[in-house]
Amino acid sequence: MVVKKMQDTNVTYDQIVTLMHAAFKERVLQGLKYTCSYMDVNTYIENSRGGVILVAMNADELCGTAMLHINTDKGGAKYGYIENLAISPKVKRMGVGSLLLKEVLKIVAENKGDYLLSDTAVDADSAVKFHKKNGFKIVGLHSYQSTNYYSYLFRLQLQPSRVWSNGFCVKFIFLLSYIKTKMEFKPNGKRKLFYNYFCRVRTMLCKK
Repeated sequence: MVVKKMQDTNVTYDQIVTLMHAAFKERVLQGLKYTCSYMDVNTYIENSRGGVILVAMNADELCGTAMLHINTDKGGAKYGYIENLAISPKVKRMGVGSLLLKEVLKIVAENKGDYLLSDTAVDADSAVKFHKKNGFKIVGLHSYQSTNYYSYLFRLQLQPSRVWSNGFCVKFIFLLSYIKTKMEFKPNGKRKLFYNYFCRVRTMLCKK
């Protein structure tokens, strides 16, 4: 099994999207509306702009894929964001995800990134365990309009940090994010009515 950049192979976008649909079929059966389970080729191509697509190959067979974007945060630090991590059902839980992650970390390091972010559904037990097993910490709770579930935001710190290397700080930051997201959003990313009313009342009071 080897991991390469898509551009160095004959793998097509259609093959990658087909793999993602197959990989996330179990999430669909679980009732989770993963974007990877219904994304079309054009949307995937658009999302991949400016990013790196990795593929895991066993001879000529596509076994896994992941997409990585290198971004810069408000503080000026570079970081990687890994998404669309998908493994063929034939080779799930056989280390393919770890191989892809290893290559992702290599690219982030080459770009002098300070950390790596990822997210997955709260109820996707195997995916949550994968992140924890590989050193990621849960640092936030999000709700996206393209899904029907709450997502954990994971962070893997690659450079020393007084805040992100402190377990208490990480738990506190997650708690604040959890409370805010639960109060403000439904699992499908829509704002809760009472929160909208609260914002309107607050705006009216502030104008007086």
